[in-house]
Amino acid sequence: MTGVGVAVALLVTLSGAAWTARAATVAILPPPRPLAGSQPFATLLCKFAGVAVEPVSISYFDRLMLEGPESLDQYWRAMSSGRINVAGSQAFGWFAMPHPPRVYRNNEPDSAELEALARDCSAAADADVDFTRFTGINLVFNECLLRPRGGEMALTLDGVRRRFRVLWLCPGASAAHQIVAHEMGHSFGLTHSTDEDGDEYGNTWDVMSVAGYCAGESDFGLLAQEPIAFNKDLLGWIPPERKFRSPGREARTIVLDAADGGTGYLIAEIPLGRSRMYTVEARVRAGFDDALSTSGVLIHEVDFRRQNKARLVSPQSNRAGDVAGMFGGWSAGATFDDAVSGVSVRVDEALENGFIVTISQGTTPAQIVRSGGPVRLAPHASGQRSSASSPICGDETRN
Repeated sequence: MTGVGVAVALLVTLSGAAWTARAATVAILPPPRPLAGSQPFATLLCKFAGVAVEPVSISYFDRLMLEGPESLDQYWRAMSSGRINVAGSQAFGWFAMPHPPRVYRNNEPDSAELEALARDCSAAADADVDFTRFTGINLVFNECLLRPRGGEMALTLDGVRRRFRVLWLCPGASAAHQIVAHEMGHSFGLTHSTDEDGDEYGNTWDVMSVAGYCAGESDFGLLAQEPIAFNKDLLGWIPPERKFRSPGREARTIVLDAADGGTGYLIAEIPLGRSRMYTVEARVRAGFDDALSTSGVLIHEVDFRRQNKARLVSPQSNRAGDVAGMFGGWSAGATFDDAVSGVSVRVDEALENGFIVTISQGTTPAQIVRSGGPVRLAPHASGQRSSASSPICGDETRN
């Protein structure tokens, strides 16, 4: 079995309920803004009237959020360079909903009454849960009415009305590491990125697009890969000194690091006029990115006027036969040229934890100024995986 069939077969063991993991964003995303500090989530397991099954345990969600190096707490600590965590998260349930599933369905496909689901599930738990301890709520239902969702919603709990980050989930793949991480990203204000054709589920390098397209197995299903650097920057997780901004009419050779521990840049920005830019970043197969198809330099064209602002720019040589941008990274020796804007990005060398790139904008590569930290070449680094585990790849893990 391949593709989504593998993913569903693996994840079905979590709950005994199949879920194809196709999901969509709700229209209540908060605006992205700098995010820091503890972000504890209360996970509420709620069962519909007339549906007695309790297909997943409280302990699963406690472990998913907090236990071990693959937990979502460790994931978000790594993604934010320690700026956020989900310490203090706790699961509760099962709580009885006042109505059967049909009451919460509506006539639109893949749609349900999200506000009613959130209100009734949280109200059922209100007597047992101190919601003042939490900034977010994971709503987990014992029957799947719609694809996973993530956003923000105002709820009255403990006698106080305030806004919570809210996820709508159900058992199966919906409760997997990659899907929950993706929906948490939406609750933080992040939207999808897209591949070069505009498919918002086609950028396999970004947890906020195809979540875990090529992902390692874990006790929590398929593991999430990292968000793209643009999304990290939106949430204030890249310090100013680790951002390179092209000065224009001057070529620069810089070091791009894939991780926070080095001295190179974590993102390069190339302005393209008002509201647009290119971003350039390095990604290597390590940590939560261990199951990426390859290491490479990513280029995104960003337009702040679009709902999904970041669009992957893939090498033309990789477009034929490329599945959803899986190989859309730029390797050492490759050059991206935009004749209209006069932008050129040349990937010079692979390093142990990143790449050396030369960025030109309206000038020639003869005017090179080396910056961004010491150069430590490691020619074989970009082709090696740090783990012996095999990735699971599929083209239908969409949310």
